[in-house]
Amino acid sequence: MLLIKNFSLYLITFFLGFLIPKKKALVIISASRGKYYNGNAKALFEYAHHSSNLEVYYFISSRELYSELSRKIDNIIFQYSLRGLWLFLRAKTVCVTHGLADFLGYSSSPFQNWIYLSHGSGTKALGYLKEKLSLQERIELFLGRKWYYIVPSDFVRYMFSARYHVKPKRVVITGMPRTDCLYGKKDKISKRKAINILYAPTYRKDKITKIFPFSDFNVKKFISLLEDLNINIQIRFHPNNYRESKEEINKLIKFSNRIIDASQDIIPEVQELLPKSDVLITDFSSISRDYLFLDRPMIFIMNGLEKIREASTLLRKEFLFCGYKISSYKEFEDTLKEIVEGGDPFSTTRKFVRDFSYNYYDDKSSERVVKFIKEIA
Repeated sequence: MLLIKNFSLYLITFFLGFLIPKKKALVIISASRGKYYNGNAKALFEYAHHSSNLEVYYFISSRELYSELSRKIDNIIFQYSLRGLWLFLRAKTVCVTHGLADFLGYSSSPFQNWIYLSHGSGTKALGYLKEKLSLQERIELFLGRKWYYIVPSDFVRYMFSARYHVKPKRVVITGMPRTDCLYGKKDKISKRKAINILYAPTYRKDKITKIFPFSDFNVKKFISLLEDLNINIQIRFHPNNYRESKEEINKLIKFSNRIIDASQDIIPEVQELLPKSDVLITDFSSISRDYLFLDRPMIFIMNGLEKIREASTLLRKEFLFCGYKISSYKEFEDTLKEIVEGGDPFSTTRKFVRDFSYNYYDDKSSERVVKFIKEIA
């Protein structure tokens, strides 16, 4: 039934898209299949809605989330409504973070500008950088060849050009809107009463993320370490598999109130967590690129990366993992002690990678995206 509805909607929007004139100042934005209000989409929407003369709407496909957001935020639209359909057909600019899936059932018009805002600026080999592509991936890449792509740096620009087989002029360097809120928040660990750590591993295809995948991991030692060093740790799995991995968090929470579940269903926007975190622990997640804005220590867990890395000789290892690289609990413990004592041997490397990853180190990415939208309208 859902398939029939989506197919019918595709046909309607395809034909009407040719007939209904577009309004230059009308912009619609969505993210993550319309199921979340976060990331680059949220940051751009909030800036454009309040600080520009554009008419901007945020589309939501989840009735529950729409009901929650529409009560407190203007211009939130339920995607599968008559108003949503009309606004889509009239919009000159459509902004997405996860491709066509963000507007499932809606067919793009040749008279619209589609802008891919991205949901990360990592270095995984996607698109034509992969050795093999599925039929679905090939179709999506073909349909996206006329899009514009928002990126943070020259390096990512040419990586995207190769990934999507588009001309570099269609890949625009503006910065990531979601990093605007991170600029200027570089306070040091010593200013806090307790040290806050964010543990945010990347997506796993088997759906289950194991916390601290060390053969020598010991819960009692871990809890003692948190107490001795006055550390609180927030655990946040990737949005695509946090539900399946909840049990892993629950196993640890019962041992200490210093261990906190910071999953997507509890804290929808990860950008709220980053400025409050003194240390980031991750593996191959692109969250490490956002964290560069804060110039704080990072710890990379190297265990099992061969199973999740779809990339990459795009960057050398020291630039992919510009922080402590550990493979055992003993190394983890020693690393935390060193950081608490003020150790930070990767500061110079982080700054180099930050400047390599971002052409602009400021809080004006959303402003530049809005300027670009007006230029091409």
